[in-house]
Amino acid sequence: MASVFQTYFSEYPDGTLLKDVAGWTVYGQFSANVNAARITGAQLVLDATDGTVMSYNTSSTSMYSEVRMKYQFAGTNRDGGPAVRTESSLDWVSIRLGGASSVSILSSNNGSRAILATYSVPVVIGDIVRLEVDGENNTVELFVNGVSAGSPVDISSVSDNTSTNAGMYGKTSDPFIDDLDLGTTASDLITLANEPSRKVYATFGPTYNYTISGTYEGVTTPTVIEYRVEEFVSGTVVTDWTTLDAAPTGGTFSGAVDIPRGPYYKILVRYSNATNIQSSSLRIGFGLVIELAGQSNTDNIWNSTLTATPIDDVVKFNGSEYQQPTDRGCIYAGLNAISQSLGCVVAAYETAVGATAIEQHLIGGDNYANRQAALIAAGGKLNGFWWGQGESNTGTTQATYETRLSELRADILSRTGQTSDTLPMFIVQLGRNVGGSGSESGWDGVRSAQTKYANETSDVYISHQSMDLPMDDGLHRTSQGYVTEVLRFSDSFLAAFNGAGNSGRGPIPTSATYSGSDVTITHNLNGSTGLTVPALATSLYELTNDDFSTTTNPTSISYVAPDKIVLTFASIPTGTVKLRSHQGQDLDETTFPTGDELHNSQAVMVEPITIETTVTEGVPPVTVDITLDIGAPDGTYKTYLMDVDDNEVFSGNVAYSGGSATITGLSVAAGTLLRGYVDSGNTLESEGCGIKGVTV
Repeated sequence: MASVFQTYFSEYPDGTLLKDVAGWTVYGQFSANVNAARITGAQLVLDATDGTVMSYNTSSTSMYSEVRMKYQFAGTNRDGGPAVRTESSLDWVSIRLGGASSVSILSSNNGSRAILATYSVPVVIGDIVRLEVDGENNTVELFVNGVSAGSPVDISSVSDNTSTNAGMYGKTSDPFIDDLDLGTTASDLITLANEPSRKVYATFGPTYNYTISGTYEGVTTPTVIEYRVEEFVSGTVVTDWTTLDAAPTGGTFSGAVDIPRGPYYKILVRYSNATNIQSSSLRIGFGLVIELAGQSNTDNIWNSTLTATPIDDVVKFNGSEYQQPTDRGCIYAGLNAISQSLGCVVAAYETAVGATAIEQHLIGGDNYANRQAALIAAGGKLNGFWWGQGESNTGTTQATYETRLSELRADILSRTGQTSDTLPMFIVQLGRNVGGSGSESGWDGVRSAQTKYANETSDVYISHQSMDLPMDDGLHRTSQGYVTEVLRFSDSFLAAFNGAGNSGRGPIPTSATYSGSDVTITHNLNGSTGLTVPALATSLYELTNDDFSTTTNPTSISYVAPDKIVLTFASIPTGTVKLRSHQGQDLDETTFPTGDELHNSQAVMVEPITIETTVTEGVPPVTVDITLDIGAPDGTYKTYLMDVDDNEVFSGNVAYSGGSATITGLSVAAGTLLRGYVDSGNTLESEGCGIKGVTV
């Protein structure tokens, strides 16, 4: 006996029509009947007044259909439940509840219905009802809760004796059933090793080397065991029938195969010499597994609600099993984005605990065992590690917190046995404490430690800024704020995963020079094409020549080029001059400079200068207009300007008209050699260098 389709329906999103599930055909007199069978709340629901037949090929004339009933006799005949020989809307064998203490086998033969047998057996909600066909003897037998209701009934004159289809039949009943198992009753059996539904294997590279194994028994000896891989939902064949085990022996089979990273799959196995002897897996995924650790602001992204629905290829690991999310945590906005971008399954789990210090997540800490257990249960490998914590460590020195980050990083690499390039770490920059004292150095020290550690450590990234996010209370973001930050995280993850692209980190200050009383800060725009600088941003920046024992703020601030802002001071002090910004814990987000890269309709803030930047004397920049005349058709194209060392001076989308475009207000040093090129996405016949010259 072999199961060929088994489900609890919890693995399908609400609203899924059974006809859209791979392998199923739904019959009805009208289109409404065909659309009647749908999955809602982990149950199969029927909502048509006429009969609906649901059919799946078991590949054997000896078959069974078993369901868990969700309805019972209600004063009149109620037709429907398990069904066999489901050939059309007119040909099938099912059941009728004709009384509170009886059940009948009901057949339809070319539309002509007949009661084949009636049994004094009650059927109530929760009972498991099964119809089992013996294809050789052309009989059907009814079982209720595993007990035969009576002798097998002859069906040689009913429906099609060569039918290999089983399924369900039913009329209006909401809900209809909530568990389903279809299979064959042939004496030969092949069984796959058990895998829990929706399990995800962390995949490194384009494929995962997976061992398919199982057992077989019966009178037929397999010469070769073959396997096939299908996309679970669409039924698209990924790998058609291919040899898995060329010489199975002793009732077992096994073979290692490369399965591509992708959406959820179904794996099927069969005898090559008796192809009707086969079995299939539940959903199995080869994609990404991510841990999210930290304190309350990480925990809250799972618990703060969002109206968006997690897509089918996003799964939550709860510490013991993989679940199709039924909640609407904000995290799913980010996981959806990663899954859709990479076209693969994404599983995630959290080990965050509110109000915890970093030490509690390390060896000897009271949350360490929980993190260890979750990792082992999830498979022991990770594709990414989110760290969102710091509020409980603002009394820790910068050096100590940086050391703790190093310990945290070493531990996760040790426990997974992975190298850093396969397990990137994403640090959430510490946010704000609204209503705090405003200048506590501990908050600055944590941010500085985070930035310094990320800048100096391979495969560790500042994932995103959080100071500018809307707040729900003194420490925690609103739901919209959490959505914004998980979308920023998704960009950072994809940039690291793909080895290129713009992260959600925001524009990053790279250098500062002074001339006269002006300090010019140059930024890596990181996906933005320009900066917005509020006038009140002067309160964020501090200049010193005595290591910040005393500081001065700029008198004004202005945007002078896509990647540059200028701070004007009353005067520039002598000696070693340093600059920093965004100090303290209680900052006003409306003062933050931002780029124009949007996440959840919110621009990303310019990264704070937490590592004190030495300001060097520089040549005053000149503002020039650059015209590129390349004969391009009218349109907007990504345009780049580079200096002689291939440093990017400008990048952004530029509108071309009449074959040329002008970039105005470009701030570069006099005498800079510039060359430009256009990347149109291969929509232009001629691309490449569009300008070459020296600014004057």
